[in-house]
Amino acid sequence: MRCYLHILLVGFSILLLSTGCSSDDGEMETPIRGSITIADSVNSSGDFSGTNLVIVKKDSAAAAADTLFDASTNKEGAFSGMVGFPRRGQYSMRISRKGQLLGQTGIILAENDSINITGELPGLRQTLKIHSKEHNALSTYNRVEQNFQRVTAFARAGKLKGDSLATELKKWPDLFWQVYEENPRSVAGGLAARRSIDLLSQWDPEAMMQKVRQIQQDDDLVMLAAVHGKNYLAQSQGLDYSLAYLDTLKNQTQSQQSLMRIDMERINLMYDSARIEQAREALESFKNTYGEDQFAGEWAVSMTYDLEYLSPGDAIPEFSFMYNGNEVSREKLKGTPYLLEVTPLANQLYMQQYDRTVVIYN
Repeated sequence: MRCYLHILLVGFSILLLSTGCSSDDGEMETPIRGSITIADSVNSSGDFSGTNLVIVKKDSAAAAADTLFDASTNKEGAFSGMVGFPRRGQYSMRISRKGQLLGQTGIILAENDSINITGELPGLRQTLKIHSKEHNALSTYNRVEQNFQRVTAFARAGKLKGDSLATELKKWPDLFWQVYEENPRSVAGGLAARRSIDLLSQWDPEAMMQKVRQIQQDDDLVMLAAVHGKNYLAQSQGLDYSLAYLDTLKNQTQSQQSLMRIDMERINLMYDSARIEQAREALESFKNTYGEDQFAGEWAVSMTYDLEYLSPGDAIPEFSFMYNGNEVSREKLKGTPYLLEVTPLANQLYMQQYDRTVVIYN
């Protein structure tokens, strides 16, 4: 069985799903079926039973895994069943046989979908196929993304310059948006909408805002609208207009997670704009509303500290450390302009940006 021991490396780029899929949906189900056969060169008996497929979810790296689906193949290698899950998104699937792990990969579970899985042993890494509306859409997204990466590689190599580079790059937001429009309310569609809007935010903010207006009533994408729309409107129309826009988004969504995160965006925006008292009042209301949510509670503690000690005009907290045998402290630096950064010296980003920090200080 050693020849079966592969870890499947499937190229799912779904790290942003936590903000794209509502986490307060009810229990969902989708049918799942397929077959895992064994090559005659390994097993000539024709009995393909005993391959086990398990789908699990983990709320965090430290949390215990919850089993959502557990099935074994019959003599023909077939399996089928219903898998229940709390929300649309990517989950982990493990395939094993006789106690040995054959492979592990991501699988997208979504309402109003059905999944068909096929594969053959040995060589599961090459033969495993997952077919569903979601996975087929993701394949389309990945093809567009790979082609975009190829173009950017040409640009970095200097093979695209000037007007030809600008013309080529302007195509891609529309290509990603087309994937979104052809696959609405799907994981791939959400990824494509994000990619389009992220690119436009760098090249054409007005066109970006037009896209944001089109997705702002989609509960799965409302936070994308909140983040980009808030920033654009704050810069172009002012703080009050941006806060009013966030209130509009709150009135349009039914997702409790989205409502919570929009409130977080409002508080951050007020804090960044030096509306400290308004931010404090909004934070107290936030604590009363979402106090039982662990993530919200942790965020509120951090935000409370920022408001209390790091608001514009506030004195920096007390600090002291030794440098070249001398004590450096807030009191000893009083009246002197300085920048205080706290970072591991091995932080590559800090090292790369050190010269910029010197310029800021000067």
